[in-house]
Amino acid sequence: RDLAAALGKRAPQDADVLAWLAGAHVEDVYLACACVRGDATALALLDREFLDRLHAELARTPTLGQFADEAHQQLRVRLLVAGADGSEPRLAGYKGHGPLQAWLRLTLTRLALNFLESDARQSQLKDELAHAPADSNDPELAFLRRKYRAELTTAMKEAFE
Repeated sequence: RDLAAALGKRAPQDADVLAWLAGAHVEDVYLACACVRGDATALALLDREFLDRLHAELARTPTLGQFADEAHQQLRVRLLVAGADGSEPRLAGYKGHGPLQAWLRLTLTRLALNFLESDARQSQLKDELAHAPADSNDPELAFLRRKYRAELTTAMKEAFE
């Protein structure tokens, strides 16, 4: 009954329901619904068969692999935790039009790309701040900047991380 209701919510209003069902990924919708309900068996299956495998794939990629752990953790939270505004977990939004594996891969890759872009912006800002010209001709300030440049750079790096 829960599956029928879930499929009913996902079926396009103007489509032939039987034709839509023939192309829908019903098993994936069932798994997604069970995970949203908090079913322990479904959650274990999602981790083992989907999320852990996608994490391993991402970890092997040269550019995005360094963000695999963070992206995996954030994906799990986004998929399974309701929003602060009371909205459903994002896994509830899976429509079943394509394979769940592909939907999750795309979401995980987007998260990793977001981390990559953020990391690049932070690196650029660190470089700009470290090499910013002094606004003052004060010799004492210039001396302090030279003397403590390494400490300042380290502190800024730690703050950004």
